[in-house]
Amino acid sequence: MSSPRPVLLPWVVAGLLSATACIDVPDITPVQGEVRIRTPGGTAYTKGVLDIGLEVTGHRPDRVELLRAGEVMAVLKSPYTYAWDTTGETEGEHRLGARVVFGETVFTGQERVVVVDRTAPQVVSRAPEPGAQDVWVKSPIQA
Repeated sequence: MSSPRPVLLPWVVAGLLSATACIDVPDITPVQGEVRIRTPGGTAYTKGVLDIGLEVTGHRPDRVELLRAGEVMAVLKSPYTYAWDTTGETEGEHRLGARVVFGETVFTGQERVVVVDRTAPQVVSRAPEPGAQDVWVKSPIQA
């Protein structure tokens, strides 16, 4: 005994024969992102807490990282600010950077130099010299 053959309705056959064999794939837009250190605006000198602010533009990143000497110092969330307590840092120049991460794609911004300096200023010269005689009354005083 043979099994009955399936019957396809004519409109189903017409639909199958007229269907395109291609899949329409939309264009894929590559991720775009940029990060820059907004504050400080240039080389910064500090001996305490330094407020750092980043500006992130483009697509929404997976992560925003603040870098010190190329190493991750902090992962920031919007509004992308960080209060860096430099009291435990060594004196001298430190390089700060930032990057935005989109999966395997990374965009890095320009670096900023931060100088940690806890040395108090000292007077190295004076004019006129202390105890100087015959100084004109309108002479400028400099230290």
